[in-house]
Amino acid sequence: MIVLHDDANRFLRWSRVSDDELSVFLTNPLSGEIRLLVRGEVATVTSGRNGRSLFSLLALTGPVVPLRREAQFFQQDEVRIEVDGLPGWQEEPPTASRFDRARLVASRVQSTPEPSRPVLGLTVRANRPRVDGSILTMLAWSDEQWQLESVLHLQVQQGA
Repeated sequence: MIVLHDDANRFLRWSRVSDDELSVFLTNPLSGEIRLLVRGEVATVTSGRNGRSLFSLLALTGPVVPLRREAQFFQQDEVRIEVDGLPGWQEEPPTASRFDRARLVASRVQSTPEPSRPVLGLTVRANRPRVDGSILTMLAWSDEQWQLESVLHLQVQQGA
């Protein structure tokens, strides 16, 4: 977890209040624009559609109104995920391609400053790719020697 304010990390520590609630402690009281970066994993069933709530922010003084929320979804090679929902969130071009042995598959952003706890629809499946391929091999006599050149063509028919 990182809490950025004036380009410095103001994060001190965190503690778990419940299964879906964390308390974040900062090095000193802050005001103005704060950027909170949270990384985590959520257990899902191995196949099918999963519904998950994304986090909302609360402070001691009441709800925190985010100016922008961004959610990026990464998958490892063994699974395929599809983001089925996030009402009010827009699709955004990816800013990264890989992270910790996983590939970015979706990025969503919300700029509406309304406190909410949106429900994420996520479909998780095993990734069983089917690939068709061909090899074109050329053998030629050139400059008093044999030269071999091979070109491999692959097309993913199913999976990722």
